[in-house]
Amino acid sequence: MLTVQRRNNRLQGVLVLLGLHENREYSPSLMKEAGNLATVITISRMRHFGSFVMYVALLAIADNLAISVKILFYQLLLHEVAIGAAGCRALQFFGSVLVSYCNWVLVLMAIERLVAVRYPFRIHFQSCLSGRKTACIVIVVGIIISLLCLPILWASEYDPTGVKCHVKNTPLLQTISWISSTIYFFIPFTILAVCNFLVAREIRLSFRLRNSFRSVHNFMVGRRSSDVPIQKQIMIMLFTATFMFILLNFPICLFLVFHTHWVATIGTASYDWKYFVQQIAYLLSDSNHAFNFYLYFLSARKFRAHFTHMIVTCERRHKCSKCADERYQLRRLQGT
Repeated sequence: MLTVQRRNNRLQGVLVLLGLHENREYSPSLMKEAGNLATVITISRMRHFGSFVMYVALLAIADNLAISVKILFYQLLLHEVAIGAAGCRALQFFGSVLVSYCNWVLVLMAIERLVAVRYPFRIHFQSCLSGRKTACIVIVVGIIISLLCLPILWASEYDPTGVKCHVKNTPLLQTISWISSTIYFFIPFTILAVCNFLVAREIRLSFRLRNSFRSVHNFMVGRRSSDVPIQKQIMIMLFTATFMFILLNFPICLFLVFHTHWVATIGTASYDWKYFVQQIAYLLSDSNHAFNFYLYFLSARKFRAHFTHMIVTCERRHKCSKCADERYQLRRLQGT
């Protein structure tokens, strides 16, 4: 018994050090909110909007909504607010829809990149319809995800004695777990991996054709070798995005699928280990929304240039206003 208690205390200590003890949403939320707000502000100051820019803005908004719903849900339960069965169902439904929707926005961005690389001339021809086409696509995807998440509304229940929401351990729970994991990870990962592989393949082929063309026409060797770092940078970005998607999303999918088979009694070491694994998996899943800003926003040269210009402009305005205040105070002192 003493060994079990010590093990439980060590697990609780690790949870506190990692910021997972009753507050796991706050650790990634600050970085996530700051990055997504910077994305929305930067895009709102841009003059021209393409479909990819709209996807990035939608991704930032969906990320913020997802983390806001999660924080609201856990804080209401933490402070023992009686939200009832309707509150449990609504918050769990919208939370599941939003987190899945964020991953599908990444899928749409990957498909957009693949079309732009595979058919570079068609993308310009369809530019006039990109806004309407993008709006229709994102609405249809959102409706499909919402329909697939509807079983949550029937399975979620509210326990007034423990002030918590839970799902019945029935065959419907297994169905919901598999549906959630499929639309949240398995299908998006498959499409992302295929699209990124095809994009990398097309880029590699284009650089080979360009280098062979330059060698035939006796172009400079220095200019030909300068394309190698660019090619490596694009490849690294694509494979890093795929690897981070697996690392951050796969653990929660495994937990959702197999947690019904992991039966643990409250107060035992098995229950503490299950709680520890659950918190780690959810932390990684929530951190995925924070890394989207750095992978898909700052990695793009155009977004990075607009973001840097906005920061520099705000800093100059702040310095100018500060200098104006100092000159005004100096004139008042000279006048007296």
